[in-house]
Amino acid sequence: MNRKLLALMPLLVCMVVTLLVIAPKAYCASTEQRFLVLIPQMKTLLSKQGQFLEHVRDFKEYGLSYPFDIDRATGLFNEAARAADVLESVNLSLYVYVNMTIADDRSRVRPMIQESFARYIRRLDTSISVVNVFVSNTQSASIATSAAKMKDDIREAMVLLGSLDLP
Repeated sequence: MNRKLLALMPLLVCMVVTLLVIAPKAYCASTEQRFLVLIPQMKTLLSKQGQFLEHVRDFKEYGLSYPFDIDRATGLFNEAARAADVLESVNLSLYVYVNMTIADDRSRVRPMIQESFARYIRRLDTSISVVNVFVSNTQSASIATSAAKMKDDIREAMVLLGSLDLP
């Protein structure tokens, strides 16, 4: 049996070299080309996600600074965190999509990802209504101003999500 293994050794070495050296280079090149198509949008999404995380920090500070508005600040904190989570989910979906190597798999997954983007847009649209409710009851001008900025950021995120076109 050892002789049979020894006879197969050159074939095994060729297979290993192909899998470890040649195939990854071809995989990386094709993956990189698909990734380059979506990379500007992914960078914008990451930037927008960072803005929502700043809103999270702001509303946390407002909750500590304005105890009479802590409920409103907490609600706005939660909406900002949800928006950041949505954008993180979108980025993760895009990352998985561009790294799929089989075209048939991508074509099967594309409608599911696009439907999830539509759900995320609806979720963000609902966030605007929720933010409006919290702002209407706040006594703090700082909270109201930050909430207005967050609504603008939510609208920008919705436009960005609506403009994503998966190749």
